[in-house]
Amino acid sequence: MRNVTFVIAVTLLKGGVGKTTTSIGLGLSLGREPRVGQVLLVDADPQASATASRVALARRENQLAARRAEAGGRASAEPNRTTFDDVYPFAQCQLAFPADGDLDRGDVFTQLAEITEGRYRPTQADDGGPSRDGQAANSPVVPNVIVIDTSPAYPRILGGVLDFIASQQTALIVVPTTMSDLDIPQARQFPSVLGRSTASGVPYGVLATKVDRRRRTDLERLQALRREHPVFNTVVPYGLPFARGPFDDYARPKSPYGRVYKSVTAEAIEMLVGKWQPAEAAGDELVQATHV
Repeated sequence: MRNVTFVIAVTLLKGGVGKTTTSIGLGLSLGREPRVGQVLLVDADPQASATASRVALARRENQLAARRAEAGGRASAEPNRTTFDDVYPFAQCQLAFPADGDLDRGDVFTQLAEITEGRYRPTQADDGGPSRDGQAANSPVVPNVIVIDTSPAYPRILGGVLDFIASQQTALIVVPTTMSDLDIPQARQFPSVLGRSTASGVPYGVLATKVDRRRRTDLERLQALRREHPVFNTVVPYGLPFARGPFDDYARPKSPYGRVYKSVTAEAIEMLVGKWQPAEAAGDELVQATHV
């Protein structure tokens, strides 16, 4: 099996914590870095949230482009406008799931191994279906970097992802969590899950999402989490505009979403190479470090 440059898996067995948002943000930031090479986002969730997001955003951008063309707009008149493929600087594919959605961990590992060899084709932007072997017209992608958006509901899928992560030379697990009473315990238990898996030696980092800087409880829980786990210095603030307006209006590097996930990506790379250090600040100072 071919080793890619590095793999980042975004996971937590709990929904609504920002896994898909984080996966796309990492893909956007990594895809804009020429030195990284080909970035591939793998949708390993039967709900196909990442795939659905790509399809919906592509259709909206295509509709906007058609309206501009009908109005007689010219590309030169809107120099900041780009095509969807320009704005979405990474390829994407989805694992092939059975009808019940649950894959055996061995099948998950096999499919991910095939992806490293370029035996999957990127998802079509128009239909979003899984693209494997000869099912899609576009060319296969041999990735340098893989970002995996995992399922919150299927432990066997997570097991297969962790098996694959353990087989790679350089890998990182990102664990998003909000500061809610339901999500924090899941994040705290993740090291135990990781320790019992084949990927027990793989580094991980907890990413605090939807943090409300006005709530003292959020800041206190963030501080407590930092004392127990490696937690990204950058936090994702509550109300971060991810899906407002045309895609290139909020996914561009200087948008609030773009700035936050550029910072998250920089820290992820530091974790991958063993150079990450926790910030000395705490509480409000940590939240302000997001520069939003």
